[in-house]
Amino acid sequence: MTIEELAFPASTSVEQIKQQYLALQHDKRKGMLVVFSTYQSIERIAAAQAAIGDELTFDLIVCDEAHRTTGVTLKGMDESAFVRVHDNGFIRGRKRMYMTATPRLYKDADQKRAREQEAYLCSMDDAEIYGDEFYRLGFGEAVDKSLLSDYKVLILNVEPGDVNTEVQAALSGLDAAVQKEVDTDDMAKLIGVINALSKRSRYDNRLLREIDPQPMHRAVAFCQNIKVSKAITAAFNACAESYYKSLTPAEREGLVRVEARHVDGSMGAASREEHTPAGLQLRGERQERHRMDYGALLRQGGQKKRYPQRCQPVGTGARPAGNERR
Repeated sequence: MTIEELAFPASTSVEQIKQQYLALQHDKRKGMLVVFSTYQSIERIAAAQAAIGDELTFDLIVCDEAHRTTGVTLKGMDESAFVRVHDNGFIRGRKRMYMTATPRLYKDADQKRAREQEAYLCSMDDAEIYGDEFYRLGFGEAVDKSLLSDYKVLILNVEPGDVNTEVQAALSGLDAAVQKEVDTDDMAKLIGVINALSKRSRYDNRLLREIDPQPMHRAVAFCQNIKVSKAITAAFNACAESYYKSLTPAEREGLVRVEARHVDGSMGAASREEHTPAGLQLRGERQERHRMDYGALLRQGGQKKRYPQRCQPVGTGARPAGNERR
């Protein structure tokens, strides 16, 4: 669904949300009312509920990425929007469902320390807040049901000689700020990535090619911050080109060409989508240009309460394309 397909334009205006709701009450068409909101904007939904009254009480509040709703709120401090979603006095709902692929649990020692400091701690094993877990789909079961793609592990082993003088010269010619973040060891790892994407091994090419002969098309690497991500992107593109040129025609045979691009959470949605396309159109057997995306995507980043019924499904993984099982 795109924003153009919404029944009403997206808004953070409480008055506009209220008017949209009232307009729907006079719509003769029958159907389910669904409200989408970020955690950061639920304060606006709560304000609209207060303005409209009890009639705007949700039958079900679905909390996706529910591990984000965990955390500790110290005594005397305001709760974050992620934690306030639990409070039925803040945002009204008859039931809540929490969904996550990565349940976040706090150790007993942490929970004890929070109680001692009178802090409000949300841990996903707390049934008073999250309810009982009612469904879990493990990775192995999902793969067996062809719901998720299986994975294979490639271990990179790069010899010191693989970082030849041409690559070292390319690295030394980069901006000083880039060189501060990227060293020769990093370039050795990136050269290993090029060979891994090409399914090229100095030990057992036959095994790789028999199981899955096609080269890999995309890779993603996560960096600790935006500065490092940009530096590695610049270094990779410069040094990868030098690496290709340093090889003989026979060595370049079967080696994919890789382009790196930086993506981070400060970019707009359109810009991020441009840098991370859904797929690549292959233009040749092995020499087509492939994509490596470097990401430093930023994270979104007391008194007991009585809660309505809660439940939490748990699952994880990446779906295969179409019905294809990989």
